[in-house]
Amino acid sequence: MSKVVVLEGSPKRGGNTDLMCEAFAAAAEAAGHQVKVIPVGRMHIDGCRGCRACYKAGKPCVFGDKDEWNGIAPDLLSADAIVFSTPVYWFGWTAQAKAALDRMFCFLPKGEEFGGKKCAFLSAAADGKDVFDAPKMVFEKSVALLGWEVIGEVCAANCGAHGKVRETDCLAQAAAVAAFL
Repeated sequence: MSKVVVLEGSPKRGGNTDLMCEAFAAAAEAAGHQVKVIPVGRMHIDGCRGCRACYKAGKPCVFGDKDEWNGIAPDLLSADAIVFSTPVYWFGWTAQAKAALDRMFCFLPKGEEFGGKKCAFLSAAADGKDVFDAPKMVFEKSVALLGWEVIGEVCAANCGAHGKVRETDCLAQAAAVAAFL
């Protein structure tokens, strides 16, 4: 059994990306994994300040008590797998999802303790497949830096309307990623 954290990056409840996260989480739980969905898209998480004071005050981020970061950081550090999700806004991650990714900088001093994870990427966009190029590159470069194993990427194109992802096979694809945990 793996401990899995899903970073749900949409600021909209029940949107297409949230539905993909729900499909993944349900399949992972049905397979016996412990899943925690963290709605970072609806949380107060500031961007990284690049101060490099990570863990110097005995906590992940010296500014993390001014937002919700230090409350979720332990879950990320102890997870066996992390699923990143974001709708595509203006050819990139939502600001909220990207802030959470950037704040993971605090884990670099942890080295091997933060390494060896499995990860996946779930995304939805109103436009065609080419809009996923930049968001996927951010994901792929970030997890390559960390040396993590990518177990799946699911991108739901042409899903601008609320719930439109239900008309695609992307919910089944998101659920199928759980088999690789």
